[in-house]
Amino acid sequence: MRRLARLITVITVLAPTILTTWASPTLAAPPANDAFQSTWARTDQPVVVGNATRTWMWGPEANSHAGIEPYKEAPRGWRTVQYFDKSRMEITHPDASDDGVWYVTNGLLATEMISGSQQIGDDQLAFGSPAEINVAGDPDDPTGPTYATFTALSFPGYTVDPAIDAAVASRIDRDGAVHDDPTLTARGVTITFYDSVTQHNIAGPFWSFMNSSGVIFDSSGYVNGSLFPDPFYATGRPITEPYWANVKVAGTYKDVLMQCFERRCLTYTPDNPEGWQVEAGNVGLHYYAWRYQLFPGTGPRAGMPNYWSNLAGWTQWPAGNFATGDSRWLGGPAGTAAISNEEYQLAISGEVGAWVGVTAPAGAFDDIVAHVGVRSLLGTAHDGDRSCLLSRVQQDGPDLRFYALCIRWSEDFVAFYYQRVGGVESVDWFVPPGVASAPFGLNYDLTIVAVGADLWFVANGQMLAHVTHSGPLVGNVALAVQRGAPGYTDTESLFHDFSIAAAHLP
Repeated sequence: MRRLARLITVITVLAPTILTTWASPTLAAPPANDAFQSTWARTDQPVVVGNATRTWMWGPEANSHAGIEPYKEAPRGWRTVQYFDKSRMEITHPDASDDGVWYVTNGLLATEMISGSQQIGDDQLAFGSPAEINVAGDPDDPTGPTYATFTALSFPGYTVDPAIDAAVASRIDRDGAVHDDPTLTARGVTITFYDSVTQHNIAGPFWSFMNSSGVIFDSSGYVNGSLFPDPFYATGRPITEPYWANVKVAGTYKDVLMQCFERRCLTYTPDNPEGWQVEAGNVGLHYYAWRYQLFPGTGPRAGMPNYWSNLAGWTQWPAGNFATGDSRWLGGPAGTAAISNEEYQLAISGEVGAWVGVTAPAGAFDDIVAHVGVRSLLGTAHDGDRSCLLSRVQQDGPDLRFYALCIRWSEDFVAFYYQRVGGVESVDWFVPPGVASAPFGLNYDLTIVAVGADLWFVANGQMLAHVTHSGPLVGNVALAVQRGAPGYTDTESLFHDFSIAAAHLP
Protein backbone atom coordinates (compact mmCIF):
# COMPACT_ATOMS: atom_id res chain seq x y z
CA MET A 1 0.00 0.00 0.00
CA ARG A 2 2.86 2.41 0.70
CA ARG A 3 4.15 2.05 -2.84
CA LEU A 4 0.68 2.17 -4.37
CA ALA A 5 -0.10 5.34 -2.49
CA ARG A 6 3.14 7.01 -3.54
CA LEU A 7 3.30 5.99 -7.17
CA ILE A 8 2.08 8.55 -9.65
CA THR A 9 1.26 8.01 -13.30
CA VAL A 10 2.86 9.84 -16.17
CA ILE A 11 0.16 12.15 -17.32
CA THR A 12 0.10 15.90 -17.84
CA VAL A 13 -3.02 18.00 -17.30
CA LEU A 14 -4.64 19.70 -20.29
CA ALA A 15 -6.21 23.13 -20.32
CA PRO A 16 -9.97 23.24 -20.29
CA THR A 17 -13.06 23.04 -22.37
CA ILE A 18 -16.51 24.47 -21.95
CA LEU A 19 -17.21 24.99 -18.25
CA THR A 20 -13.88 25.25 -16.49
CA THR A 21 -10.67 27.15 -17.07
CA TRP A 22 -7.50 25.62 -15.64
CA ALA A 23 -4.01 27.05 -15.66
CA SER A 24 -2.04 23.88 -16.37
CA PRO A 25 0.53 22.45 -18.77
CA THR A 26 -1.09 21.36 -22.04
CA LEU A 27 -0.65 17.95 -23.58
CA ALA A 28 -2.99 16.93 -26.39
CA ALA A 29 -2.74 13.32 -27.48
CA PRO A 30 -4.79 10.91 -29.60
CA PRO A 31 -6.59 7.95 -28.01
CA ALA A 32 -3.91 5.42 -27.14
CA ASN A 33 -5.27 2.28 -28.84
CA ASP A 34 -8.01 1.07 -31.15
CA ALA A 35 -10.43 0.34 -28.31
CA PHE A 36 -10.02 3.83 -26.83
CA GLN A 37 -10.27 5.34 -30.31
CA SER A 38 -13.57 3.65 -31.16
CA THR A 39 -15.03 4.51 -27.75
CA TRP A 40 -14.11 8.17 -28.20
CA ALA A 41 -15.23 8.30 -31.83
CA ARG A 42 -18.77 7.03 -31.13
CA THR A 43 -19.91 10.24 -29.45
CA ASP A 44 -17.19 12.85 -29.97
CA GLN A 45 -15.95 12.44 -33.54
CA PRO A 46 -19.28 13.73 -34.91
CA VAL A 47 -18.82 16.84 -32.75
CA VAL A 48 -15.27 17.37 -34.01
CA VAL A 49 -16.28 17.28 -37.67
CA GLY A 50 -19.45 19.34 -37.16
CA ASN A 51 -21.98 16.53 -37.72
CA ALA A 52 -23.42 17.00 -34.22
CA THR A 53 -23.88 19.90 -31.81
CA ARG A 54 -23.80 18.66 -28.24
CA THR A 55 -21.60 18.38 -25.18
CA TRP A 56 -18.37 16.45 -25.32
CA MET A 57 -18.50 13.11 -23.57
CA TRP A 58 -14.71 12.78 -23.50
CA GLY A 59 -13.22 15.92 -25.02
CA PRO A 60 -11.72 16.94 -28.37
CA GLU A 61 -8.60 14.91 -27.63
CA ALA A 62 -6.96 13.06 -24.78
CA ASN A 63 -5.17 15.04 -22.08
CA SER A 64 -2.50 12.42 -21.55
CA HIS A 65 -0.56 9.63 -23.07
CA ALA A 66 -1.56 6.16 -22.00
CA GLY A 67 -0.40 5.34 -18.52
CA ILE A 68 -0.89 2.60 -15.98
CA GLU A 69 -2.47 2.75 -12.56
CA PRO A 70 -2.63 0.08 -9.86
CA TYR A 71 -5.67 -2.20 -9.85
CA LYS A 72 -5.55 -5.50 -8.02
CA GLU A 73 -7.56 -7.62 -10.50
CA ALA A 74 -5.78 -6.36 -13.63
CA PRO A 75 -2.87 -8.32 -15.13
CA ARG A 76 0.24 -7.87 -12.96
CA GLY A 77 -1.82 -5.48 -10.83
CA TRP A 78 -1.81 -2.61 -13.36
CA ARG A 79 -4.38 -1.44 -15.87
CA THR A 80 -4.03 0.84 -18.88
CA VAL A 81 -5.64 4.27 -18.47
CA GLN A 82 -5.88 7.50 -20.41
CA TYR A 83 -7.32 10.80 -19.20
CA PHE A 84 -9.69 13.13 -21.04
CA ASP A 85 -11.37 16.37 -19.93
CA LYS A 86 -14.58 14.58 -19.10
CA SER A 87 -13.47 11.18 -17.80
CA ARG A 88 -10.81 8.47 -17.77
CA MET A 89 -10.80 5.51 -20.14
CA GLU A 90 -9.51 2.25 -18.70
CA ILE A 91 -8.95 -1.34 -19.79
CA THR A 92 -8.84 -3.53 -16.71
CA HIS A 93 -9.09 -6.95 -18.37
CA PRO A 94 -7.24 -6.77 -21.71
CA ASP A 95 -7.60 -10.52 -22.28
CA ALA A 96 -11.40 -10.34 -22.17
CA SER A 97 -13.46 -10.34 -25.35
CA ASP A 98 -13.99 -6.84 -26.70
CA ASP A 99 -17.77 -6.52 -26.73
CA GLY A 100 -17.60 -2.92 -27.88
CA VAL A 101 -19.41 -1.76 -24.72
CA TRP A 102 -17.83 -2.72 -21.40
CA TYR A 103 -14.34 -3.66 -22.58
CA VAL A 104 -13.42 0.01 -22.18
CA THR A 105 -14.89 1.53 -19.05
CA ASN A 106 -14.74 5.01 -17.59
CA GLY A 107 -13.78 5.20 -13.96
CA LEU A 108 -15.90 5.90 -10.90
CA LEU A 109 -14.29 9.31 -10.75
CA ALA A 110 -17.14 11.29 -9.22
CA THR A 111 -17.71 8.64 -6.56
CA GLU A 112 -14.04 8.70 -5.63
CA MET A 113 -13.77 12.48 -5.43
CA ILE A 114 -16.94 12.77 -3.34
CA SER A 115 -16.04 9.92 -0.97
CA GLY A 116 -12.30 10.60 -0.88
CA SER A 117 -11.51 6.93 -1.60
CA GLN A 118 -9.67 5.65 -4.67
CA GLN A 119 -10.68 2.30 -6.12
CA ILE A 120 -7.50 0.23 -6.55
CA GLY A 121 -9.23 -3.16 -6.73
CA ASP A 122 -12.71 -4.65 -6.89
CA ASP A 123 -12.79 -4.69 -3.09
CA GLN A 124 -9.78 -2.54 -2.29
CA LEU A 125 -9.67 1.19 -1.57
CA ALA A 126 -6.94 3.73 -0.93
CA PHE A 127 -8.30 6.35 1.45
CA GLY A 128 -7.85 10.09 1.14
CA SER A 129 -9.89 13.27 1.45
CA PRO A 130 -12.86 14.44 -0.67
CA ALA A 131 -11.97 16.83 -3.47
CA GLU A 132 -12.23 20.54 -2.69
CA ILE A 133 -12.57 21.28 -6.40
CA ASN A 134 -15.55 23.11 -7.92
CA VAL A 135 -17.90 20.74 -9.71
CA ALA A 136 -18.83 23.33 -12.33
CA GLY A 137 -18.01 26.87 -13.31
CA ASP A 138 -14.85 28.86 -12.83
CA PRO A 139 -12.29 27.20 -10.54
CA ASP A 140 -11.81 30.40 -8.55
CA ASP A 141 -15.50 30.64 -7.65
CA PRO A 142 -15.45 30.83 -3.83
CA THR A 143 -19.12 29.91 -3.34
CA GLY A 144 -19.88 27.19 -5.89
CA PRO A 145 -20.31 23.57 -4.71
CA THR A 146 -17.26 21.31 -4.68
CA TYR A 147 -17.20 17.52 -4.79
CA ALA A 148 -16.69 17.58 -1.03
CA THR A 149 -19.98 19.51 -0.77
CA PHE A 150 -21.84 16.30 -1.66
CA THR A 151 -20.02 13.89 0.66
CA ALA A 152 -22.78 13.80 3.28
CA LEU A 153 -25.50 13.83 0.60
CA SER A 154 -24.39 10.88 -1.51
CA PHE A 155 -25.00 7.14 -1.80
CA PRO A 156 -24.60 4.87 0.12
CA GLY A 157 -24.86 6.95 3.27
CA TYR A 158 -27.67 9.13 1.98
CA THR A 159 -30.72 7.90 0.07
CA VAL A 160 -34.21 9.27 -0.64
CA ASP A 161 -37.69 8.06 -1.60
CA PRO A 162 -39.09 8.26 -5.14
CA ALA A 163 -40.36 11.70 -6.18
CA ILE A 164 -41.53 11.15 -9.76
CA ASP A 165 -43.02 14.33 -11.32
CA ALA A 166 -41.97 16.48 -8.37
CA ALA A 167 -40.45 19.83 -9.23
CA VAL A 168 -36.70 20.18 -8.73
CA ALA A 169 -36.64 23.25 -6.49
CA SER A 170 -33.84 22.65 -3.99
CA ARG A 171 -30.78 24.85 -3.86
CA ILE A 172 -27.42 23.74 -2.44
CA ASP A 173 -24.69 25.90 -0.91
CA ARG A 174 -20.97 25.27 -0.89
CA ASP A 175 -21.12 24.00 2.69
CA GLY A 176 -23.71 21.35 1.75
CA ALA A 177 -26.76 23.13 3.20
CA VAL A 178 -29.89 22.40 1.14
CA HIS A 179 -32.98 24.60 1.21
CA ASP A 180 -36.13 24.87 -0.86
CA ASP A 181 -36.50 27.76 -3.29
CA PRO A 182 -40.09 27.90 -4.64
CA THR A 183 -39.05 30.32 -7.38
CA LEU A 184 -37.14 27.49 -9.05
CA THR A 185 -40.38 25.69 -9.95
CA ALA A 186 -40.69 28.22 -12.77
CA ARG A 187 -37.77 26.46 -14.45
CA GLY A 188 -40.11 23.56 -15.22
CA VAL A 189 -37.63 20.83 -14.28
CA THR A 190 -39.14 17.72 -12.71
CA ILE A 191 -38.02 14.27 -11.59
CA THR A 192 -38.60 11.65 -14.29
CA PHE A 193 -36.76 8.54 -13.06
CA TYR A 194 -35.98 6.87 -9.74
CA ASP A 195 -33.07 4.45 -9.49
CA SER A 196 -34.01 1.77 -6.96
CA VAL A 197 -30.38 0.55 -6.80
CA THR A 198 -28.85 3.73 -5.38
CA GLN A 199 -32.19 5.15 -4.26
CA HIS A 200 -31.81 8.53 -5.90
CA ASN A 201 -34.02 10.44 -8.33
CA ILE A 202 -32.84 11.72 -11.71
CA ALA A 203 -33.88 15.10 -13.09
CA GLY A 204 -35.71 15.15 -16.42
CA PRO A 205 -33.01 16.90 -18.52
CA PHE A 206 -30.39 14.40 -17.36
CA TRP A 207 -32.52 11.28 -17.88
CA SER A 208 -33.45 12.51 -21.37
CA PHE A 209 -29.78 13.05 -22.16
CA MET A 210 -28.81 9.60 -20.87
CA ASN A 211 -31.36 8.07 -23.24
CA SER A 212 -30.80 10.42 -26.17
CA SER A 213 -30.06 9.62 -29.77
CA GLY A 214 -28.20 11.50 -32.46
CA VAL A 215 -25.40 11.22 -34.95
CA ILE A 216 -22.78 8.72 -33.79
CA PHE A 217 -19.76 7.18 -35.49
CA ASP A 218 -19.42 3.41 -35.66
CA SER A 219 -18.15 0.76 -38.05
CA SER A 220 -20.78 1.89 -40.55
CA GLY A 221 -19.66 5.50 -40.46
CA TYR A 222 -21.85 8.41 -39.36
CA VAL A 223 -25.29 7.08 -38.48
CA ASN A 224 -28.18 7.96 -36.20
CA GLY A 225 -28.28 5.90 -33.03
CA SER A 226 -28.28 5.91 -29.27
CA LEU A 227 -25.46 7.97 -27.82
CA PHE A 228 -24.89 5.32 -25.18
CA PRO A 229 -25.33 1.54 -25.43
CA ASP A 230 -26.79 1.65 -21.93
CA PRO A 231 -28.25 4.74 -20.18
CA PHE A 232 -25.84 4.27 -17.29
CA TYR A 233 -22.75 3.51 -19.40
CA ALA A 234 -21.23 6.98 -19.42
CA THR A 235 -22.57 8.37 -16.17
CA GLY A 236 -23.05 5.38 -13.89
CA ARG A 237 -25.95 5.42 -11.46
CA PRO A 238 -27.02 8.56 -9.58
CA ILE A 239 -25.35 9.03 -6.22
CA THR A 240 -26.82 12.45 -5.34
CA GLU A 241 -30.09 14.27 -5.88
CA PRO A 242 -30.24 17.07 -8.46
CA TYR A 243 -29.71 20.52 -6.95
CA TRP A 244 -29.65 24.07 -8.25
CA ALA A 245 -26.60 26.17 -7.39
CA ASN A 246 -25.52 29.69 -8.20
CA VAL A 247 -22.07 29.38 -9.78
CA LYS A 248 -19.69 31.67 -11.60
CA VAL A 249 -19.30 30.77 -15.27
CA ALA A 250 -16.88 32.87 -17.33
CA GLY A 251 -17.03 35.52 -14.63
CA THR A 252 -20.84 35.73 -14.45
CA TYR A 253 -22.98 34.11 -11.75
CA LYS A 254 -25.95 32.06 -12.95
CA ASP A 255 -28.20 29.24 -11.74
CA VAL A 256 -27.02 25.81 -12.84
CA LEU A 257 -28.68 22.46 -12.09
CA MET A 258 -26.14 19.80 -11.18
CA GLN A 259 -26.29 16.13 -10.30
CA CYS A 260 -23.46 13.69 -9.65
CA PHE A 261 -23.48 10.09 -10.82
CA GLU A 262 -20.92 7.37 -10.14
CA ARG A 263 -18.76 8.23 -13.13
CA ARG A 264 -19.57 11.83 -14.01
CA CYS A 265 -21.41 14.93 -12.89
CA LEU A 266 -23.94 16.48 -15.28
CA THR A 267 -25.03 20.11 -15.41
CA TYR A 268 -28.07 21.77 -16.94
CA THR A 269 -27.87 25.47 -17.83
CA PRO A 270 -31.22 26.62 -19.32
CA ASP A 271 -29.80 29.66 -21.12
CA ASN A 272 -27.04 27.70 -22.89
CA PRO A 273 -27.39 27.14 -26.65
CA GLU A 274 -29.34 24.09 -27.77
CA GLY A 275 -27.20 20.98 -27.57
CA TRP A 276 -25.13 22.46 -24.76
CA GLN A 277 -27.79 22.90 -22.09
CA VAL A 278 -26.84 19.53 -20.61
CA GLU A 279 -23.09 19.15 -20.26
CA ALA A 280 -20.75 16.60 -18.77
CA GLY A 281 -18.48 18.31 -16.27
CA ASN A 282 -14.69 18.17 -16.52
CA VAL A 283 -14.50 15.25 -14.10
CA GLY A 284 -11.43 13.72 -15.76
CA LEU A 285 -9.49 16.96 -15.47
CA HIS A 286 -10.62 17.48 -11.87
CA TYR A 287 -9.92 13.91 -10.85
CA TYR A 288 -6.38 13.91 -12.15
CA ALA A 289 -5.61 17.14 -10.28
CA TRP A 290 -7.13 15.69 -7.09
CA ARG A 291 -5.51 12.27 -7.28
CA TYR A 292 -2.06 13.59 -8.04
CA GLN A 293 -2.30 16.82 -6.03
CA LEU A 294 -1.54 19.14 -8.94
CA PHE A 295 -3.69 22.05 -7.83
CA PRO A 296 -2.87 25.38 -9.47
CA GLY A 297 -0.61 27.47 -7.25
CA THR A 298 -0.03 24.74 -4.67
CA GLY A 299 2.34 22.33 -6.39
CA PRO A 300 2.57 18.59 -5.75
CA ARG A 301 2.11 17.04 -2.35
CA ALA A 302 5.15 16.75 -0.12
CA GLY A 303 7.50 13.92 -0.99
CA MET A 304 6.27 13.57 -4.59
CA PRO A 305 8.19 16.00 -6.82
CA ASN A 306 6.95 16.43 -10.36
CA TYR A 307 8.75 17.90 -13.33
CA TRP A 308 7.45 18.44 -16.82
CA SER A 309 8.34 20.13 -20.09
CA ASN A 310 10.80 22.78 -18.89
CA LEU A 311 14.11 21.03 -18.26
CA ALA A 312 15.93 24.08 -16.89
CA GLY A 313 18.32 23.07 -14.15
CA TRP A 314 19.19 19.71 -15.65
CA THR A 315 22.91 18.99 -15.76
CA GLN A 316 24.94 17.57 -18.60
CA TRP A 317 26.97 14.52 -17.75
CA PRO A 318 30.40 15.63 -16.53
CA ALA A 319 33.17 16.27 -18.99
CA GLY A 320 35.55 13.45 -19.59
CA ASN A 321 35.22 9.83 -20.58
CA PHE A 322 34.01 6.80 -18.69
CA ALA A 323 35.54 4.47 -21.22
CA THR A 324 35.11 0.75 -21.56
CA GLY A 325 35.82 -0.57 -25.01
CA ASP A 326 33.82 1.42 -27.54
CA SER A 327 31.24 2.70 -25.04
CA ARG A 328 32.00 6.24 -23.85
CA TRP A 329 29.96 8.53 -21.68
CA LEU A 330 30.81 11.99 -22.90
CA GLY A 331 29.95 15.43 -21.62
CA GLY A 332 32.64 17.60 -23.13
CA PRO A 333 33.17 18.94 -26.65
CA ALA A 334 31.76 15.80 -28.23
CA GLY A 335 28.24 16.47 -26.96
CA THR A 336 25.92 19.44 -26.56
CA ALA A 337 22.61 20.00 -24.82
CA ALA A 338 20.28 22.97 -25.22
CA ILE A 339 16.79 24.00 -24.10
CA SER A 340 14.53 25.74 -26.61
CA ASN A 341 10.80 26.34 -26.18
CA GLU A 342 10.60 23.76 -23.41
CA GLU A 343 12.28 21.15 -25.58
CA TYR A 344 15.64 19.54 -24.93
CA GLN A 345 17.97 19.01 -27.84
CA LEU A 346 20.83 16.55 -27.47
CA ALA A 347 23.51 16.35 -30.13
CA ILE A 348 26.67 14.28 -30.28
CA SER A 349 29.57 13.84 -32.65
CA GLY A 350 32.54 11.62 -32.23
CA GLU A 351 33.39 7.99 -32.20
CA VAL A 352 31.07 5.04 -32.45
CA GLY A 353 29.39 4.12 -29.18
CA ALA A 354 29.73 7.59 -27.66
CA TRP A 355 26.84 8.92 -25.57
CA VAL A 356 25.73 12.29 -24.30
CA GLY A 357 23.04 12.89 -21.73
CA VAL A 358 21.44 15.18 -19.17
CA THR A 359 20.32 14.33 -15.66
CA ALA A 360 17.36 15.57 -13.62
CA PRO A 361 18.19 18.10 -10.89
CA ALA A 362 16.70 15.93 -8.15
CA GLY A 363 18.83 13.20 -6.66
CA ALA A 364 17.95 9.55 -6.27
CA PHE A 365 14.49 8.08 -6.83
CA ASP A 366 13.08 4.71 -5.94
CA ASP A 367 9.51 4.26 -7.24
CA ILE A 368 9.07 6.23 -10.42
CA VAL A 369 7.04 6.84 -13.56
CA ALA A 370 8.83 8.80 -16.26
CA HIS A 371 7.71 9.76 -19.75
CA VAL A 372 9.24 11.64 -22.65
CA GLY A 373 8.43 12.29 -26.29
CA VAL A 374 11.35 12.12 -28.69
CA ARG A 375 12.09 12.51 -32.37
CA SER A 376 15.28 12.46 -34.38
CA LEU A 377 16.41 15.68 -36.05
CA LEU A 378 18.42 13.88 -38.71
CA GLY A 379 17.15 13.65 -42.25
CA THR A 380 18.07 10.01 -42.70
CA ALA A 381 18.54 7.05 -40.43
CA HIS A 382 21.95 6.37 -38.97
CA ASP A 383 22.71 2.77 -38.23
CA GLY A 384 22.32 2.11 -34.52
CA ASP A 385 21.64 5.69 -33.35
CA ARG A 386 19.58 5.64 -30.16
CA SER A 387 17.44 8.12 -28.25
CA CYS A 388 16.82 6.95 -24.71
CA LEU A 389 14.94 7.57 -21.50
CA LEU A 390 17.00 6.33 -18.53
CA SER A 391 15.93 5.63 -14.98
CA ARG A 392 17.79 4.75 -11.78
CA VAL A 393 21.10 5.90 -13.19
CA GLN A 394 23.96 5.20 -10.79
CA GLN A 395 27.62 6.04 -11.18
CA ASP A 396 30.04 3.72 -9.44
CA GLY A 397 33.51 5.00 -10.22
CA PRO A 398 33.92 4.61 -13.98
CA ASP A 399 30.82 2.45 -14.21
CA LEU A 400 27.25 3.44 -14.89
CA ARG A 401 24.24 1.28 -14.14
CA PHE A 402 20.78 2.11 -15.43
CA TYR A 403 17.55 0.96 -17.01
CA ALA A 404 16.79 2.33 -20.47
CA LEU A 405 13.98 2.47 -22.99
CA CYS A 406 15.31 3.46 -26.40
CA ILE A 407 14.25 3.97 -29.97
CA ARG A 408 16.86 2.82 -32.50
CA TRP A 409 16.06 4.99 -35.47
CA SER A 410 17.77 3.00 -38.20
CA GLU A 411 15.87 -0.15 -37.35
CA ASP A 412 12.57 1.46 -36.32
CA PHE A 413 12.10 -0.49 -33.15
CA VAL A 414 12.10 0.16 -29.46
CA ALA A 415 14.17 -1.76 -26.96
CA PHE A 416 14.64 -1.87 -23.23
CA TYR A 417 17.61 -3.09 -21.32
CA TYR A 418 19.61 -3.00 -18.13
CA GLN A 419 23.24 -2.16 -18.64
CA ARG A 420 26.32 -1.71 -16.53
CA VAL A 421 29.06 0.13 -18.37
CA GLY A 422 32.43 -1.12 -17.23
CA GLY A 423 33.32 -4.48 -15.82
CA VAL A 424 30.28 -6.69 -16.28
CA GLU A 425 27.70 -5.67 -18.83
CA SER A 426 24.23 -7.20 -18.91
CA VAL A 427 22.08 -6.18 -21.85
CA ASP A 428 18.60 -7.42 -22.72
CA TRP A 429 17.38 -6.02 -26.03
CA PHE A 430 13.74 -6.54 -26.77
CA VAL A 431 11.91 -6.06 -30.03
CA PRO A 432 8.23 -6.22 -29.02
CA PRO A 433 6.13 -8.45 -31.28
CA GLY A 434 3.28 -6.66 -32.97
CA VAL A 435 4.51 -3.16 -32.12
CA ALA A 436 4.11 -0.90 -35.10
CA SER A 437 7.43 0.72 -35.88
CA ALA A 438 7.69 4.50 -35.77
CA PRO A 439 8.55 5.94 -39.17
CA PHE A 440 11.93 7.58 -39.02
CA GLY A 441 11.79 11.22 -37.97
CA LEU A 442 8.35 11.06 -36.38
CA ASN A 443 7.59 11.17 -32.69
CA TYR A 444 7.88 8.27 -30.26
CA ASP A 445 6.55 8.25 -26.69
CA LEU A 446 8.60 6.37 -24.10
CA THR A 447 7.54 5.53 -20.53
CA ILE A 448 9.31 3.62 -17.76
CA VAL A 449 7.56 2.55 -14.56
CA ALA A 450 9.79 1.26 -11.76
CA VAL A 451 8.34 -0.05 -8.50
CA GLY A 452 10.86 -1.87 -6.36
CA ALA A 453 12.49 -4.53 -8.52
CA ASP A 454 9.58 -4.50 -10.98
CA LEU A 455 9.83 -2.58 -14.24
CA TRP A 456 7.21 -1.83 -16.87
CA PHE A 457 8.15 -0.49 -20.31
CA VAL A 458 5.59 1.37 -22.44
CA ALA A 459 6.09 2.74 -25.95
CA ASN A 460 3.46 4.71 -27.87
CA GLY A 461 0.89 3.72 -25.27
CA GLN A 462 1.51 -0.02 -25.58
CA MET A 463 2.74 -2.05 -22.64
CA LEU A 464 5.83 -3.83 -23.94
CA ALA A 465 6.76 -5.97 -20.99
CA HIS A 466 7.01 -6.39 -17.26
CA VAL A 467 10.34 -7.59 -15.91
CA THR A 468 11.86 -8.15 -12.49
CA HIS A 469 15.54 -7.37 -12.19
CA SER A 470 18.30 -7.42 -9.59
CA GLY A 471 19.76 -4.14 -10.81
CA PRO A 472 19.54 -0.71 -9.15
CA LEU A 473 16.56 0.00 -6.89
CA VAL A 474 17.51 3.66 -6.55
CA GLY A 475 18.96 6.18 -8.99
CA ASN A 476 18.55 9.31 -11.03
CA VAL A 477 16.66 10.07 -14.24
CA ALA A 478 18.33 11.03 -17.50
CA LEU A 479 17.85 11.53 -21.22
CA ALA A 480 20.55 10.38 -23.62
CA VAL A 481 21.54 9.82 -27.24
CA GLN A 482 24.15 7.42 -28.59
CA ARG A 483 26.18 7.41 -31.77
CA GLY A 484 25.67 4.44 -34.03
CA ALA A 485 27.83 2.86 -36.71
CA PRO A 486 30.84 4.51 -38.42
CA GLY A 487 30.47 6.78 -41.40
CA TYR A 488 28.31 9.47 -39.80
CA THR A 489 29.41 12.61 -38.07
CA ASP A 490 26.67 13.20 -35.55
CA THR A 491 23.30 12.27 -34.16
CA GLU A 492 20.73 14.71 -32.87
CA SER A 493 17.41 14.21 -31.06
CA LEU A 494 14.75 16.48 -29.63
CA PHE A 495 13.09 15.51 -26.34
CA HIS A 496 9.82 17.12 -25.24
CA ASP A 497 6.79 16.75 -22.96
CA PHE A 498 8.98 15.23 -20.31
CA SER A 499 7.28 14.31 -17.06
CA ILE A 500 8.51 12.48 -14.02
CA ALA A 501 6.65 11.53 -10.88
CA ALA A 502 8.24 9.59 -8.11
CA ALA A 503 8.75 9.06 -4.43
CA HIS A 504 11.87 11.07 -3.71
CA LEU A 505 14.48 9.72 -1.37
CA PRO A 506 16.03 12.45 0.84
